[in-house]
Amino acid sequence: VKVTYTASKTAAVKATASTDSNSRLRQAALSVVNKFRAKAGVKAVKMSSKYNAILDKRATAKAKQYVTTGTYDHSGYSSLPTYLNTYPIVNGKIIYHGGETLHACYYNAQNTDTTTEMASCITSTFTENMQAEKDDYEAIVVKKTRKNITNISGTYEHYTMMVDSGNHTVYIGVGHYGSGNNAMVCVVIEYHA
Repeated sequence: VKVTYTASKTAAVKATASTDSNSRLRQAALSVVNKFRAKAGVKAVKMSSKYNAILDKRATAKAKQYVTTGTYDHSGYSSLPTYLNTYPIVNGKIIYHGGETLHACYYNAQNTDTTTEMASCITSTFTENMQAEKDDYEAIVVKKTRKNITNISGTYEHYTMMVDSGNHTVYIGVGHYGSGNNAMVCVVIEYHA
């Protein structure tokens, strides 16, 4: 009996996702941010797309770093000012650089609707991590510092940034890397006046 076999190839998730897809993912992240700001009694932040293309590049690099090494860092804390110096074609003045928060999660790229899958993962990850950051923040405020911070960022400072009283604009970058159940979506958020 002659048996033939053809290896099936799983296409990697392209970093150049559609504009509509990235817009949906940014909105998913923004909804979590504003949910926590509402609980804190501060104004909702507004999203701008002015620098999102720049942050998309950084988010993609971080997604790749996490998939390949299992770790990522905040070495790009001043990513917008850095990119603005690197790519002078992008014009604009940074009035207020409020730092960066980075979130990442795995998702199943084999789903027929990867955008929905990614949006669900982002929303779930942000909600879980922001709650952990909130718990850490409240524990420190009452002098009961927690020893085992469980959020991805590993710090509670991001919560204070998420719910500060400023009426800021946010820039959200989304990056994709990998394939199948190993696919990764990473989100970078920066705050500016």
